[in-house]
Amino acid sequence: DRVRARRDAVAPQPWLGVRGDAAFKAPLTAWVNHGWKPESAQPLIDDRKGVLLTSVAPGTPAFESGLRPGDVIARIGEREVAGVEDLTMLLKQAGVGSTVNFTILRASTPTPFELPVILSGVANPVVATFEAEMRAARSKVSEARTEISVVREEERRLRAAEPAAERYAATLAELAARGRKAERQLTLALTQQAEAEMRVAQTRARLLSPGFSSTTSPGGFMAVRPLRASGLEVIGLTHRGASQLGARGGLLVVSVLPGSAAEQVGIRGGDVIETAAGKPFSQAELRGILNRTTTPRIALGVVRGTTKLTVLLPLNE
Repeated sequence: DRVRARRDAVAPQPWLGVRGDAAFKAPLTAWVNHGWKPESAQPLIDDRKGVLLTSVAPGTPAFESGLRPGDVIARIGEREVAGVEDLTMLLKQAGVGSTVNFTILRASTPTPFELPVILSGVANPVVATFEAEMRAARSKVSEARTEISVVREEERRLRAAEPAAERYAATLAELAARGRKAERQLTLALTQQAEAEMRVAQTRARLLSPGFSSTTSPGGFMAVRPLRASGLEVIGLTHRGASQLGARGGLLVVSVLPGSAAEQVGIRGGDVIETAAGKPFSQAELRGILNRTTTPRIALGVVRGTTKLTVLLPLNE
């Protein structure tokens, strides 16, 4: 039985790549935010059937098949879907690599329609979905930053074209509007990125619960003030837990505050901080290392998947 349990734990599971909630559990505001009119959504809520999709990350089987946030999965094949549990069970029954026909309700479409979906296989569908959301959020951050750079460069070019700058007043106004829009998009994307990274890190933490240190704070995070002041929430790893993440020990980064010093130097949720000032550390030793640091920055050795890198983290008072 133990052998079979271990085999089942690592066997690929069918992956759709969505997040959602049972139609009757989703508040009416969630429906409206996804394009539904209240008079169209309320009967579906009252019927207590279907799953309202709140997230469909790019690159997932769901996205590639044409599913979008706001869609309602009403049936899989001939089976009605009453909630998330039904959806999960029917996907498992279909199996990895199978093509399943979804009956979909969409706010912009007056009648139900069918979408065929090919299910991929991953070790953990929940982690795979959160990671896909994280990649999408990082891509949005990159796109918004690129747009801001393009706008700023074009503004500088036009303003340098004196005395012709007056001729470009309308263009400059348009560029300013583009810049403001891109900055709003960047703020939203950074928030989405931080939320996605936190979901990934917290899910990994739950999966690695035997490897976590028991000396964390009541909220689950280590109270390392210099790190928290720099924008990091971390949790301690034993050697066993760290080894599963490719590290020899250290801290798992659970979340990074958008706009913080940690975010600016490139630390991400899910990273493992393996060394501080070039040395491995225990949790008790880390506080001493930080307290003895006399420079405004400390070198942290970070493990990210198969990559190891060093970042210089500013230490705020």
